[in-house]
Parts: sequence; structure tokens; C-alpha cells
Amino acid sequence: NKLIDELAEGLRKQRLSGGQWRSTQDNMYALVALSDYARAQKNGVTEIAVGGALTRNRVLRGGEVLFEEFDGSKIRQPLTIQARGRARYAVRVREAKRGGLDQIVNNGLSVTREYLTADGKKLESIKAGQLVKVRLTVAPGKERRWLALADPLPAGFEAVNTRLASSASTVRTGRSWSWTHVEMRDDQVLAFADRVWRGRPMVLEYLARATIAGKFKALPAHAETMYAPEINGRTAQSMVTIR
Repeated sequence: NKLIDELAEGLRKQRLSGGQWRSTQDNMYALVALSDYARAQKNGVTEIAVGGALTRNRVLRGGEVLFEEFDGSKIRQPLTIQARGRARYAVRVREAKRGGLDQIVNNGLSVTREYLTADGKKLESIKAGQLVKVRLTVAPGKERRWLALADPLPAGFEAVNTRLASSASTVRTGRSWSWTHVEMRDDQVLAFADRVWRGRPMVLEYLARATIAGKFKALPAHAETMYAPEINGRTAQSMVTIR
């Protein structure tokens, strides 16, 4: 039935720019439907060539998936992929950015981190036993979906557990629609949001206690969109001194 092909194509076209549908539930049902559709298809042919030289010619049966990996540093000529029949293909590029953790990264998301006094003032020094307010700000270049933020804790810090009655209200999210879930672990604080808007920075504040005197490395806070991790950003790493 030709309508089946049209429905499958329409389902693919409903994907958002990040390659996903509008919710995790939509993703699940769409992928189940497209998987069933793929298994019912006839054979297709995929050809992969680098610089005009054929490296792979493969007949794919219905529902079969072929993965091919290339070392980008060794590809000096154009990579060409052709699909005939029912075969379809996608390409994902993974790259390591130049520079180490001392550099700020902004690939569609701007991330900043501040260490403040418990009442939000500029922090001059940190003493063992002191409460420190950590303020994280994520500013998207445009509207994004399914944002995840991770802030590693320096070894000398311990996040205050907001689920304990004695430490309630120690996490502030600015507005009620900001973060849909916040999770505090021994080594990091995680936060998630279903949607973020351009011009509306997301702010997360939590309290941490300086527990041990010493000099500790604060690894970068990192944010990314869960279904399109190439959209990301991070702070630079820094040093935290507890006296």
C-alpha cells in the first residue's frame, strides 16, 4: 500500500532539528513504527566511497543496519555515500575541540558558573565548614529542547542535600518553569529542562559546604541537549582554595 510509504515519510519529516520528536514518548513510538516499517522493506544497496574509491558496497535486507566508522584524520578526500532502492543513511561527525579544559566552549549554549557567599555576595575566600552558593547560568542561542546540565563538585565540596528536612529550599531555580528535575549526587549536581528559550537564561543555584582545607580543581560545568549532544557548552575549569 503506497499510503504506508507516505505515512513513514511524514513521520520522518515531523522530527525536530535535533533529530528527535517532541517528547520521549513520541520518540519511542515513532522508532517502534519505523523499525517495523524497515523490517518489512525489500533489499537496498549502499555504496560508500572516499575520494572516488569504493570502500564498501553492501546489499541491505529489510531492517538490517550497517555501521561504518572512519578515522577523520586519515580522510584527505571527500566522503561520498549513495543509497539505492530502500536503503537510507545518516552521518554523524564526532570531533575533539582544540584546547584543554581551561577554555570556555560555546556550541549553541553559553554556560557560566559563580561561587558566592551563602547570601549571594562576591566570595573573597573560602573557609573550611563554610556554605558556598553555586550559581550556574545557561543561555541558549535559540529555543532548545531537552537540556541537561552537569556541574562536577570539587573534591573539597559537599552538596547540601535538599531532600533533607534540615536543608529544604537550598536549591533555587529562578522561575517555576525553569528546571523540571534537579538531582544532587556525591560528585556532581545534575539538572534537566524540557524546553529553554532564547533570551531567557536558565539559572540554577545550590548550596555546597566546604569540608576540607586544600586546593582543589573544579572541572567544567557542562550543558548539552540530550538528543543532539553536538549542541553543548561548558565553563572553563578553575581552582578552588579552601583555608
